[in-house]
Amino acid sequence: MTRMIDFGIDLGVTKSVIARWTGTRTEVVKNNEGRETTPSAVWIDKSKRLFVGSRAEERLEDDQDNATGEFKLQMGADSVFTFARSGRRMKPEELTAEVLRSLKRDVFQRTGEELRAAAITIPAAFDLSQCKVTIRAAELAGFVLSPLLTEPVAAAIAYGLPSGGEDRFWLVYDLGGGTFDAAAIQVRDGVIQVVNHGGDNHLGGKLIDSEIVDQLLVPAGQRSSPARSASKMTPVRLWRKGSTATRPSPTPSGSPFPAARCTSGSRRARRFRCASASPITPQWTCGGVRVGRSSGCR
Repeated sequence: MTRMIDFGIDLGVTKSVIARWTGTRTEVVKNNEGRETTPSAVWIDKSKRLFVGSRAEERLEDDQDNATGEFKLQMGADSVFTFARSGRRMKPEELTAEVLRSLKRDVFQRTGEELRAAAITIPAAFDLSQCKVTIRAAELAGFVLSPLLTEPVAAAIAYGLPSGGEDRFWLVYDLGGGTFDAAAIQVRDGVIQVVNHGGDNHLGGKLIDSEIVDQLLVPAGQRSSPARSASKMTPVRLWRKGSTATRPSPTPSGSPFPAARCTSGSRRARRFRCASASPITPQWTCGGVRVGRSSGCR
């Protein structure tokens, strides 16, 4: 007899969450800090211990050479992150596996269940290689079954589109922390069918945060106190203010700068944005070549 998969994972660019279907409702499994979401970040400390979640997210600010986030944007690319202190090199799928392991541990701590199967959501714009490495990450984390579900379809199911009403078309979009997805969905006789889908794997709320920093906070800081702007208003401080302004939580999601990115067979990198002349040296490499600019300022 086939057992229904009752756990689902929203594997996000900036934060991830796991939930279970109890038979009557969906219940989010909280992590060991009592929070519903876990930052998708990894940090290795001086003792070479690996941490996932909020502790790693906090280190994105003051220990950038040994902490990383937003690696979902690198999925499917020939990229590696090097942790400077330990020298450990990890691919995006290996970093993603650490986040999945963390979510699995949360389930075990809360329910005592050794989780082996869960549906995982992915951006609609993920190609075949990105889907394969996502499944590979699940395997590395100990999952034996991990069907992938595009985020717009997952949103449609959660909203209850198949539950009733007329047969019709729906446009479902998902603006996340780092990706934007949209799908044209047809609901017919209670069955969801994706007619077409698309998206941008490098467009999300972090870009909005960046624009707030560039267009509002930097000019305001320079006008109010030029001396302080030069010495105290560092890129990270400004990023903290910008990301806080876009959400009620006092802790921003993801890393303090958009992650450098590259695609298979290329060496293109996303521009870093900052508000001071302090150099930023990204540790991502693409095809064995370090990507990113020696200075994050434009």
